[in-house]
Amino acid sequence: MKFLNFELSEPSFAIALAGLGFVWDLHNSGTFLGVDLRANDNTAVMRWMVRGYSAEKYSGCELVFRNLKLVIVSERDPELPLSEDTCISGISKIVSDGGTKAEYRTSRWGLLGPAVI
Repeated sequence: MKFLNFELSEPSFAIALAGLGFVWDLHNSGTFLGVDLRANDNTAVMRWMVRGYSAEKYSGCELVFRNLKLVIVSERDPELPLSEDTCISGISKIVSDGGTKAEYRTSRWGLLGPAVI
């Protein structure tokens, strides 16, 4: 997986992205708007509305995933209020040779709590 225009604040379970001169805190300062799966070009797009310093220049943030091989959407946690579905619990970069690097080893869902892309 290659990132363009940003890096994760942590290799695993990050709640913020660094890019375009800002730190995009998608947990505390972002509102998740949704994910679009686009069969015509095999992409998924996740969108957030943002608040804070980055909102002075940008109204939102999009993560575009190209050349998808697998998309998994699992059930939400019924113990949490629906408002928890509008913030991110963590983003992880999973690499195929991740077993060799401790920061890429993970056993928890990596992207958006119940959704993995």
